[in-house]
Amino acid sequence: MKKMVMGIVLVLFMSVIFSCSHVPTLFGDKILKQSEHTKELGLKWKKGKKLVQRGEKIREEGQKEVQQGQETVQKGEKMISQGQQMIGESERNYNERFPNPPPVQP
Repeated sequence: MKKMVMGIVLVLFMSVIFSCSHVPTLFGDKILKQSEHTKELGLKWKKGKKLVQRGEKIREEGQKEVQQGQETVQKGEKMISQGQQMIGESERNYNERFPNPPPVQP
């Protein structure tokens, strides 16, 4: 019986110690925690903003490159067309001047 009473007293004593050891959170501590979290959000926002700006710049550069590429393709196509026209005219003029050309020996 004595052991049982001692056990109960010990349990009560421990529960009193644990309940007293809990220090209530101060208002200032709450503000500090909140400000730390807010700072993290602000830093993440700034990082996202920089990423958006870099992405917009890269997209703009890419669009310029695409436009320049299209202009280069058009220039190449025009040169091909002019070259084919020159080849055709040369062959036609040759055939007109030399209707029965001698055979070409390799």
